[in-house]
Amino acid sequence: MFVRKGREIIFTGRVEAAYTFRHRFKGLMLQKTFPEEFDALVLVPCNAIHTMFMRFAIDVVFLNKNNEIIALYPSLPPWRVTPPCREAKTALEFKNGTIDSFRLACGEKLHWKEEKVSD
Repeated sequence: MFVRKGREIIFTGRVEAAYTFRHRFKGLMLQKTFPEEFDALVLVPCNAIHTMFMRFAIDVVFLNKNNEIIALYPSLPPWRVTPPCREAKTALEFKNGTIDSFRLACGEKLHWKEEKVSD
């Protein structure tokens, strides 16, 4: 799902892109589990997220305008809010355990190839 090239990482999984306010706000709320249709939810613009009305933990990665990882929240449980990440432009929500499994770290650049855009 991730291909490493030095400090650059390419995410090759299926991506759901949330670009509208409504889609970003709803995110993964009211889902019973992480959806099978995609491997990551990309929220743009986004500098903080909440897990209100969620029933499972997620991993959250914040990126700056250069797609560098600037904050990581592994295993963020339901009913939490991340502090605002001033420099963040993008947030990616992954299945719980992704950050640890693929050893993602701050300072690395993260890119993705596929995008499924929906409202």
